[in-house]
Amino acid sequence: MSLLDQHGRPIATGKLKQRQTDRIPGTVRYAMGDGASYTSISQVKQALDGAKRGNLFAQAFLFEEMQERDDQISTEMAKRVMALTGLAWSVEPPPDATPAEEKAAQTVEDLLEQLDMEATIGDLARAIGYGYACVEIEWSRSGSVWAPNALHPRPQTWFQTPQEMPDTLHLRNASSPDGEPLNPWGWITHIHRARSGYPARAGLFRTLIWPYLFKHYSMRDWLRFIELHGLPVRVGRYDASASPEDQEILLDAVVGLGNDFAGIVPEGMSIELLEATKSDSKPFEAMLRWCDAAISKVLVGGTLTSQADGKSSTNALGTIHNTVRQEIRNSDARAIARTLNRDLLHPIAALNHGVADKRRAPRFHFHTEEPEDISTLAGSIATLVNTGMKLPRREMQRRLGLPEPEEGEEILAPLGTTAPPQAPQQAEAATRLTACPHCSGEHQTSLSAAPSEGKDVVEQYTAQAMERLPQAMDPLMAPIRALLSEVSSLEEFGDRLPDLFPDMDTDEFVRLLNDGTTAAHLAGRHEAEHGR
Repeated sequence: MSLLDQHGRPIATGKLKQRQTDRIPGTVRYAMGDGASYTSISQVKQALDGAKRGNLFAQAFLFEEMQERDDQISTEMAKRVMALTGLAWSVEPPPDATPAEEKAAQTVEDLLEQLDMEATIGDLARAIGYGYACVEIEWSRSGSVWAPNALHPRPQTWFQTPQEMPDTLHLRNASSPDGEPLNPWGWITHIHRARSGYPARAGLFRTLIWPYLFKHYSMRDWLRFIELHGLPVRVGRYDASASPEDQEILLDAVVGLGNDFAGIVPEGMSIELLEATKSDSKPFEAMLRWCDAAISKVLVGGTLTSQADGKSSTNALGTIHNTVRQEIRNSDARAIARTLNRDLLHPIAALNHGVADKRRAPRFHFHTEEPEDISTLAGSIATLVNTGMKLPRREMQRRLGLPEPEEGEEILAPLGTTAPPQAPQQAEAATRLTACPHCSGEHQTSLSAAPSEGKDVVEQYTAQAMERLPQAMDPLMAPIRALLSEVSSLEEFGDRLPDLFPDMDTDEFVRLLNDGTTAAHLAGRHEAEHGR
C-alpha cells in the first residue's frame, strides 16, 4: 500500500533523502539587507498589496525590519515565543491504542528527543507574527529506520502564494511565476491564523504596521525637536562692510559652535546665544506610550505584564492579564501541536510502522496543565468520597500532578490497612511493645481492648480507631449530606458550607484524634527505648 500525505499525494521516499532547497538552483535567496528600507507609507502599501497578490517577499522583509527596529515588538514577540519553548512535551499514543500503536509512539518520541525541538518550536512560533513559518525536514535512513536528521528553518522571504491558490505556500524559484509546490513530507508548514483569511494576512505583524509607523515617525520628530529646542539659537552679527568671505567664515563659526562649542571669528564680528524656544515634549511621549501599549495588547493580550504606568497597575489586574497570557500560550501550543502531528509525527510513524491513518498516529502533547494545590484538593477529594461520590483515581492523580506507580514499585498505604509481612526481629519488637512496662499506665485512652499476643499495639489501636471512625464522622458529615441534597450547584455548596461549621459536633472526632496521638506516642517511646 502506497503512503499518502495529508493532501492525499503519494510519497516518493527516494526524494526524502535530498532537501528540496538544495536541488532548486533558482531559489531566490535574497540577503536581508538587499531590499529597500520600508519606512514610508507608500512603500508599506506596496508591500501589503504585493502580499495580497502572492508576492510575500516585501511584506516578509518589512516584518523582519519591524522586529529589528522596534524594541517593544522584539521584546513582546520573544515573550510569546519563550512561553512555548519553555513548556515540557511528550508523545502520546492515540486513544485505546494497540500495542503496535504504543510502540510507534515510543519510536517517535525517541527520535524527537534526538532533535532540538525547543529551537524548532521557536521557529514555528514565528508564524504568530508573519502568518506562516516553514521548517524543512532533512531525512536520513539507517537500515529500515527513517529519522529526521535535522530540522532547518527557512526565511519567510523564500516563499510565495500562487495567485490562483492564495491559501497554499510555494517555494520561490526563477523558473515559474507561481513557484514550486513544497515536497510531501519534506516540510513542516505552520499557518498561524490570528484572524480568518489567507496566510499573507493571517499574522499579527500586519496589525502592528500602523503602531510601528506612528512610533517611527514620532521618534524621528522627537529627535528633531530635541535638536532644535535643546540647544540655544546662535546668531552671528557682522558689519555691513564685511566681505562674502568674512560672512562665510562667520557662518562656519556659528554652525561649529553648535557641534564643537568652540570657534573663532574675525575682529568686528560677534556671536550671540539666544535662549531656545520653550516647548513641551509630552505629546511625543504620549504617542510613544500609546504605540507601545498597542503593541503589547496585540502580541501578549495586555499591558500590565509588560510595563507599569503607576496609576492603573494593580496586582489583581496583573493577575488577570497573566491569565490571559496563559490562555494565549495554550492556544499557540495547541496550534503548533496540530502542525507537528500532521507534518512530522505522522510521517515518522508511517515510514517506520506503516501508520497510514493520521487519526491513529502518535500525538505531540504540550504539558500546559498547572498542578493544583495538593492540600486543598486532597481535602476536597476526601470530603466528596466520604459522601459517596465516585471519583476516577487516574483523573485525581493527573490533577495533583502525581505519576502512576510503576509495576512492583513500593507504594504508600493508608492507616488501618494490612501491613506488609514483618521480619522476625520486627515481630519480636512488636511483641515486646505489648508487654513493655514503660508503655503501660502512663497514657489513658478510650481504646480499651487489650492487644493480642504477638500483635503490634499500634496496629491494634488503629484497627479499633477505624471501627469508631464512622461513628465519629457521622455528626460531621450528616449536615454536609443534607446540604448537598438542598443545593443546585457546586458554587452554592461552597458558599453555604462555612455556615455549617459552628454547629458541627466534633467531640467524638477530637477524642479519636487524641487516641491516635497517644498510640503514636507509645510507638515512639517503645522504639526509642527498645529499638526495632
